[in-house]
Amino acid sequence: TQSTWGHFLSVYFFSSCCMFVLVQIKDTIPLPPVSFNKEFFDAVRDELNKKYAGKVLPTCGLCIAVYDVAKVGEAVVHAGDGAAWVRVEFREIVFRPFPNEIIRAKILKCDANGITLTLGFFEEIHVPPQFMPEPSFFDEAQLVWMWQAGDADGNEVELAFDIGADVLCQVKEVCLDAEHAMEPPAPVAPAR
Repeated sequence: TQSTWGHFLSVYFFSSCCMFVLVQIKDTIPLPPVSFNKEFFDAVRDELNKKYAGKVLPTCGLCIAVYDVAKVGEAVVHAGDGAAWVRVEFREIVFRPFPNEIIRAKILKCDANGITLTLGFFEEIHVPPQFMPEPSFFDEAQLVWMWQAGDADGNEVELAFDIGADVLCQVKEVCLDAEHAMEPPAPVAPAR
């Protein structure tokens, strides 16, 4: 028997960028009565995005948005519940960088503990001091990290990691935040 909890059928690479993947999922979702005035497929997509977007699927990554809906079953209304329950198969765009991948990001903030980067939709990339170019130091006066590098003539120059600057970083480790992890949905009893 198949569980209603995110049954992952396959993973596809999305475009040429490997930090995003398509994950195929089967789930049973409720369509609340307030969504009955919408087009059926729009209501399904909206409810899937409410449920999954911004949540972490353990072992998969951070859900971004529904890519497409492959199958939609018949809507079933259970006694005592005004929602229409629908079995859905869909593909979700998931952010899942892999170790050693190079990512372009912007510097969001700096402090003595390191640099925090943003991708625009995700602001929890932390670069600790031990992963910065050497030799680097935190400038307390300017509140930025500085890198002591050499120029073409062999002179030492200090380069600042300025807030808002674009940087390339290499993924060292991926840690999924349990605070945003999804709980498996409760099984739905079949209609009688």
